[in-house]
Amino acid sequence: MRLLPLICVLSFTSLTACTFSNKQEQSEVVVNPSLELLQTQQQQLQEHADRLESLASTQDEMLRYLNNVQVEIAGISKAMEKREQVAIEMAKVKPAVEEKIHRQAREKTVAQGKAILGRVEYIWIEEVKTYLKSRIDTGAKSSSLHAQNIQRFERNGESWVRFALMMDEELINMEAPLERTVKIRQAGVEGLEKRPVVKLNVQLGELKEETEFTLTDRSDMLYPILLGRSFLRDIALVDVARKFTRKRDPKLKALAEVEAE
Repeated sequence: MRLLPLICVLSFTSLTACTFSNKQEQSEVVVNPSLELLQTQQQQLQEHADRLESLASTQDEMLRYLNNVQVEIAGISKAMEKREQVAIEMAKVKPAVEEKIHRQAREKTVAQGKAILGRVEYIWIEEVKTYLKSRIDTGAKSSSLHAQNIQRFERNGESWVRFALMMDEELINMEAPLERTVKIRQAGVEGLEKRPVVKLNVQLGELKEETEFTLTDRSDMLYPILLGRSFLRDIALVDVARKFTRKRDPKLKALAEVEAE
């Protein structure tokens, strides 16, 4: 009879221990998934943090690149402004520089020996932007130019002359200040002929000068221009066996065509 209470006590203790063990296992089952979820979230947060850090680094690199680009753009802008300023200054001094270059070229030609020209040469007339054939004549003191419809008139109290040049079978009207009037005696013609004189800018090869031309009708002549000693003196010799020793400059024709457009 005494064993029965003892058996009951042991049974109750064993049952209690089993119940406690089951509760602990259930608790561990509940806790373990929570820890795994927390670890997963922590890992995701770390990945986001790493990604944000990478983006921040990339943003810093982009900002540095943009700053460098802005510095380069500023440098290019300054260089362009400087170039434009230089171009403006060069445009101001270009006529003087060109005149100096032509003067030096002429002096060099004279220093090295007089230029040898043929009996016929191409002459560039700056005022009409074209080449004309010219007879080179050391026997004539002055130069003459074929002109039609010659008319004298006054402008602002000064004497001017209006005339027309024949260019490619087309008359080109021109006006120029009247420098003076000369009297010319022609062979086989009685009396003296009065001819107006104008100054025109001409170029023959490397020789460039503003020279005087008497205006006259040369329609019965082979060439529209006669270039005399007033242009040739001290700078050129004439070899009558040669023609067209100075080639036409294609740059002058191209420039004239651009200006005409």
